[in-house]
Amino acid sequence: MKSIFTFLFICLVLPIGYSQSTSPNTQPIDSNLVKLDEVVLSANAILGSKFQAKNRTGSAYYVSEPELLKFNYTDVNRVLRSVPGVTLVEEDGFGLRPNISLRGTSPERSAKITLMEDGVLIAPAPYSAPAAYYFPSVARMQAVEILKGSSQVQYGPFTTGGAINMISSEIPDTFSASLLASYGSYNSGQLHAKLGDSKERFGYNIEYLNFNSDGFKDLDNGGNTGFDKNDLVAKFRINSAPEKKLNQILDLKFQYSDEDSNETYVGLTDQDFARTPFRRYAGSQIDNMVNDHIQVAATYILDFSDHFHITTTAYYNGFSRNWYKLDAVTLNGDRRAIANILQDPIENADYYNVVAGNQNEASDALLVKANNRQ
Repeated sequence: MKSIFTFLFICLVLPIGYSQSTSPNTQPIDSNLVKLDEVVLSANAILGSKFQAKNRTGSAYYVSEPELLKFNYTDVNRVLRSVPGVTLVEEDGFGLRPNISLRGTSPERSAKITLMEDGVLIAPAPYSAPAAYYFPSVARMQAVEILKGSSQVQYGPFTTGGAINMISSEIPDTFSASLLASYGSYNSGQLHAKLGDSKERFGYNIEYLNFNSDGFKDLDNGGNTGFDKNDLVAKFRINSAPEKKLNQILDLKFQYSDEDSNETYVGLTDQDFARTPFRRYAGSQIDNMVNDHIQVAATYILDFSDHFHITTTAYYNGFSRNWYKLDAVTLNGDRRAIANILQDPIENADYYNVVAGNQNEASDALLVKANNRQ
């Protein structure tokens, strides 16, 4: 329904305004003409456009597709940095695990705000453990909607700070294919491919995104400190014939992503940070986080008229991850936590030297913990 109204609006309204305002042989615009409001019908959006965001009760902001394409960011922190009322705390430098705060809420893992993709709750276990390290890739999004204030209460479960809804690439009105590739510092690369089309009764869009980097931190043994992330999304639409009085639309969506990050929680002592802030100790060389996410969603729209339609969405989200990270050091049967070692490297000199790779010890001196969640 959205594509039909958008097409009519562009074809019928815009040419009239264009000819009257630009042609030197036409008369001035009649003051009695009625200005039509923009019509946006979408099951996956909470705002739909900058027009709706401007006229919405409360505080709303709409990051449009041209804005996202302008800089082609893969880091959601850079996308949201221009939005008023949003506070960001950097963590990994690539936006893989953002910390977002709206209206003063705690930013830790964005756990106190409502996160959605296409109107569906997207945080892992949103009612119990929303901070479990998954965030959609903003590089494949068509728009980002931010809603704060009283009108965001309906989107829960977190109704204090606000809601962020990311709209993934929609099925195009006509045949469309694109390929985007980029390469940059630290061997960072991106490959983004899309293919889609619409017919009278059927439409589809298939999208693949990969972005990766060797990382900007310097591991003592010269290892990789970056990541590799893949994202695949397929959308299919079946709709009734345009001449039917009762319009029906069925949208099917499949999304899968996986990530392999050579990331660590091990920090640096104050002295080492002052000298080389991007250093990583040799003891953290096997620290690694892997995760995968799958979503299957079906949206059924029953459109009775321009003013009344029913939308029903059934979805499944599955997420699993395991983070192997250096947790402690054991010497001569004495176990000491990493945090305590780095907080006082003089008192724990032998343990610090093992973490920093300054001396060799038994192979079981470094204790690695696996945080496995599903």
